[in-house]
Formats: sequence, structure tokens, C-alpha cells
Amino acid sequence: MSPLFLSLSAFCDRYDLKVNSVRSGLKRQPESWPPYLKVGNFIRFRITDIHQWEEKNMN
Repeated sequence: MSPLFLSLSAFCDRYDLKVNSVRSGLKRQPESWPPYLKVGNFIRFRITDIHQWEEKNMN
């Protein structure tokens, strides 16, 4: 069974990005990234939102 959410570090590993770069991007241009949930200090991305974001940005 695949996970429903990815952590920030798992998201960064998937796309070969640096955690600090993504954190900065989420603050500066949140519309450029998939929607995310913030639980305390933790950032989580829904897998379904990531797939939609990928499709939107592939075109």
C-alpha cells in the first residue's frame, strides 16, 4: 500500500531538490508548488495533489 502523504524530505528526494530551496519556494511562491499541509513544524504533501501538480507542470 502506497502512502497517502509525502514528507518534505521525501518530496525533495523524489525531485532531487534541496529542502531549504523548497521551504523558501513555499513561502515566496506557494502557487508554484503542490498544495501542502502544515502540522506543527512538519510539511506534508498529498500524493494526489503531487500527481495533479506534475500533470499541470508537464504541459
